[in-house]
Amino acid sequence: MTITIHVDDTEVLKAFQELQEHARQALEDAAMAAAEPIVQSANQRAIKPVVETKTIEHSKNKIELLIGVPKEYFYVAIFETGAQAHEINPKRKRALAFEDVVIGGVSHPGVAARPFLRPAFDENQDRAVEIVKDKLIKFKV
Repeated sequence: MTITIHVDDTEVLKAFQELQEHARQALEDAAMAAAEPIVQSANQRAIKPVVETKTIEHSKNKIELLIGVPKEYFYVAIFETGAQAHEINPKRKRALAFEDVVIGGVSHPGVAARPFLRPAFDENQDRAVEIVKDKLIKFKV
């Protein structure tokens, strides 16, 4: 008795493509889950809890996340490294306006560094690796 199994190449290719997409999504899910303890820790340390995670590259063999502060909260990010004393002068207009005060410029005294991202990463990197491992071990299609 002979059994013949015929597999259409397009079906196999489609199955592998689906598997690849599931694996890619599983990797992104694992990376996002691993970032969560870092984000939570950073938000506890930051002057305003606005630290977030977003995917910046999701390709065939790479997932890259950005953990940081959205552009509209740029001033929060300044506390990571601090800022030296500096002058703030108008660029497009003749004066700066803050609420009801209009002035020609400001001497900013600077800001001491109060890191929140790096300590959060250092404190949680081992946990992040464990989360990725756990998620990928449990991966099933």
